[in-house]
Amino acid sequence: MDNFENESDPLIPFLIKANNNQLTTEEHKSYLQVLRKRKQILNSTFTFSPEAVAKIERINTWLDKKYRSVIQQTDMLCAFAQVQIQKNAFINDYETDFTLEVYSPNKYRHLAEMDGIPVYSGRLLLDPNKQEAADKDHESTTKRETTLWLVEENHNEFSNNAYHPLRLQKHGWLLHELYDHTYLAWQDILDIEEIWLDMTLVTQHCDKIDTA
Repeated sequence: MDNFENESDPLIPFLIKANNNQLTTEEHKSYLQVLRKRKQILNSTFTFSPEAVAKIERINTWLDKKYRSVIQQTDMLCAFAQVQIQKNAFINDYETDFTLEVYSPNKYRHLAEMDGIPVYSGRLLLDPNKQEAADKDHESTTKRETTLWLVEENHNEFSNNAYHPLRLQKHGWLLHELYDHTYLAWQDILDIEEIWLDMTLVTQHCDKIDTA
């Protein structure tokens, strides 16, 4: 790894400690500052070779396909929840949650402590599956417009840079999130081998005590 050997890479102790719930809030913040610096260092020396650019495009296509599937699955879960609200007197609300985890098992296979630990885990922006707007037509329009923006928009941060090797790619939202909004450097993204998508539907009941 450029600039970092495995033994000195701050990402490893951060992932292990975070996975074992060994970080305080302050320690977590401190590590994230270190990892942002790590990202800057690694990206400053990263070479966008033809092979790397091609692999980034493959990862982008793979992630975009999964993201579209997540949105479809979320819509199905929400439709099911709305039916339950109508049929089940107990259920009067619901929430959905989407977590993405990415893994690089071969990269860290020599480290027993890293077995089964994702290199990134987080809740990334998803289609707003439920709006609180009173105007249902407005709600439907807002949901549709946001979905189109997330899925069809080119989220490539480099598209206006005439000299950037990735300028011609159309980036989906998940790849954009990983390289722009997380601590992962480009080399970390190239090393991704597996992803885990966790979709959760939580049906809820809320009521108030009648104190009259």
